[in-house]
Amino acid sequence: MSNARKQYEEALALAVKQQSAPFIAGARAEIALLDLEDNKVADAEPLARQAADEFASEKLVDQEADARDTLARSLFGARQIADARAEIERAIKPHPQDRVVALSLAITNARLREKEAKGPEARKILDGSLVESSRSKLIGVTLQIKLSQAEIAASVSPKSAVPLFSAIQKDAAAKGLSLDRLASAERSELEVAH
Repeated sequence: MSNARKQYEEALALAVKQQSAPFIAGARAEIALLDLEDNKVADAEPLARQAADEFASEKLVDQEADARDTLARSLFGARQIADARAEIERAIKPHPQDRVVALSLAITNARLREKEAKGPEARKILDGSLVESSRSKLIGVTLQIKLSQAEIAASVSPKSAVPLFSAIQKDAAAKGLSLDRLASAERSELEVAH
């Protein structure tokens, strides 16, 4: 068990003991995100769903949107595209104010659009998001958007995407990040933004 997972599970146990709904939801959301990073989509889905519903009952819009994004990503990973689309729509509708959450939702939305054979819409979403993340100096999110753009390019022409992936890898390394740790960088930026 990772140290982060152990800490979040201890936080969850404490929050349950104290009957603190926002902290219970927060711990569940973080554990779900760790599961998602470990490609345990089946484990992430119920935790993210519980967290989103708890945040909704507490009327915490940004936190609910973030948990729904994690839920949509887990459903996407399980190839449940229609369910993932429904969760993204539920997350976008109240217009979350947190920039990192909104940009993360845009990335997931674009990936879904690509899977729904709406490539031009996906590219437009990512292009606009890239401008916003660059302007806001959100390094991890910017790299994640570029990675999503490269993945979409690879689905059209795998050979033409190779230089894109190489450039992203170099950019990430220059910033002290690795591509498999971008989700952690996004979470750190989210914590700084609050």
